[in-house]
Amino acid sequence: MKKRLFLTVASIVFALAMVIGLSVSASAAGEVATNTRTNESYTSLATAVSEASDGDTIDVIADTSVSSVLNVNKKVELTSSNGSTINCSVAFAITVGTQNGTKGDLTISGNLRIVSTKAQTLQLCRGVITVKGDAYISSAVQDTVNLGSAGTVNDVTFNMEGGTVALTSAGTAGKGAMWVGTEGAKLNISGGTIVSEKEGSYAIRYVPKNGVLNMTGGTIQAPYDALHLDSNPANRVVNISGGVIESTSTTGAITFTKNCKNVTVNISGDAIIRAKTEKAIKFFGPDNNKTNKLNIQGGTVTAPKVTIYTDEKASGEINISGGLVKATTGNQAVYFDHDSNYTVQFTMTGGELYSEGENTIYVTKANITTMNISGGK
Repeated sequence: MKKRLFLTVASIVFALAMVIGLSVSASAAGEVATNTRTNESYTSLATAVSEASDGDTIDVIADTSVSSVLNVNKKVELTSSNGSTINCSVAFAITVGTQNGTKGDLTISGNLRIVSTKAQTLQLCRGVITVKGDAYISSAVQDTVNLGSAGTVNDVTFNMEGGTVALTSAGTAGKGAMWVGTEGAKLNISGGTIVSEKEGSYAIRYVPKNGVLNMTGGTIQAPYDALHLDSNPANRVVNISGGVIESTSTTGAITFTKNCKNVTVNISGDAIIRAKTEKAIKFFGPDNNKTNKLNIQGGTVTAPKVTIYTDEKASGEINISGGLVKATTGNQAVYFDHDSNYTVQFTMTGGELYSEGENTIYVTKANITTMNISGGK
């Protein structure tokens, strides 16, 4: 009798536990995000962001989807403690700030994954985006991160401190992982990786008037033209004092395109610029414009051959005062191949040019390059 009573009580306790467990599971079903300050859980990421206060952190705790644009017009952090994924099926899926209006401030951190089958996974209209930790953001089309259209004027800053911004191998050839167009755009790279996995595509296309790119660490990587400097807006400055910029398949770790004007690139510190085959830096430019400048003050620039290449219409200045420019297996650390109507002023006051083959400096036509060499080796 006592044994039967014990079994009956145990059965009741077990049944109650199952009911409670099922009730908890039922209440948790569909929850995708938690506000870490309020401990409030949400079945909608959009609602979690909408109800967040400035400075709140939203922990994405389960895979979820974004099928209409999610606007971020406040200071908020999206993270994931368990590596959950936000699957996006709309262009400009997460948009920060508004054109000439509200500023947003979005941090993406932790192990959060944001992947999109469309273009422009993240759009920064006005404000700040910071990527850090092991966050991963990708697009399977183009321009995973879009920093505004060329010609627009907005206050935008993108900080890459960690994680990955990627254009996947399914992306569009001739496109890239990041487009920087807004006038005055600030791009700060201190860690993480901005990468294109698609053959024939770039990692960053950089065209903003009065824009500044500061790179102190991290990696910019693409099969071709990793850092793609294009168009003619005025007063663009690129400062590279650390990290790695590399083309992983062919040429052009840094490329001044044939349409490029008004860009100054400063390479210093322990920066590494390298190409897999040749032409780590392609110094092009239109119509004898003479507004592009390449200043190498430190760092290392390498390619198997033809490490710095100027094409037939190149013009402007190449100044070397430090660092190493090296053709690692072949000829020509610097190769001048431009037409007789165009002039590049080459000045060397320090640093080192080195070629494993012949012709450390090679000029195809006489009297078209002004050379001033007073130091270095």
